[in-house]
Amino acid sequence: MKQQLLFLTFTLFLHLTPVQSQEALNYITVESYDSSTESYLLASKEEYTYNPNGQLKKAERYYRDSDVWIKISKEEFLYDSDGNLTENTSAIWITTTNQWSNSYKYVTIYSNNKMTGQISYEWLNAEWTPEYKSDFMYVLNNIETFNSYDWIGGQWILDERGVLTYSSGKISEITTEEFINSNWTLSDKTI
Repeated sequence: MKQQLLFLTFTLFLHLTPVQSQEALNYITVESYDSSTESYLLASKEEYTYNPNGQLKKAERYYRDSDVWIKISKEEFLYDSDGNLTENTSAIWITTTNQWSNSYKYVTIYSNNKMTGQISYEWLNAEWTPEYKSDFMYVLNNIETFNSYDWIGGQWILDERGVLTYSSGKISEITTEEFINSNWTLSDKTI
């Protein structure tokens, strides 16, 4: 899960940066092939809304049941005055109550417009509970290393670290190690 969060963090960091002269994506639909009718039928969709600055504000997901769209989940995004993504909150739709139920929240911390940390929370017992966090260290303008921590017993416990490699100014590889039995052990490599 942590590797997925780090990959998502770096992906969002790169993709949510405003792009000049690009139109906003309003929705995506997925159609499934029905062999009995030999046709494609609507199966799911995602809808996107944007704030006045053109930044993604909300993404909602639906699935198709007969001729009705049923809500599945949503994500909402908040930005600081510099346009940096500071919070990403997700919720699932509870059909029995017809209400959204919080699930996860990711808070991103910046210093001088550089992403220096991210904290993940899970919605438990009607409150946001820390789950894990990562701190990012820079050399010049590039993240060179990061440390990740689990929230255990009311404190942050270091359990993973990583190194980023760059090619032509872009992230080309992320290598991680886990702290197992009092030793750092190679874990994953994302290319």
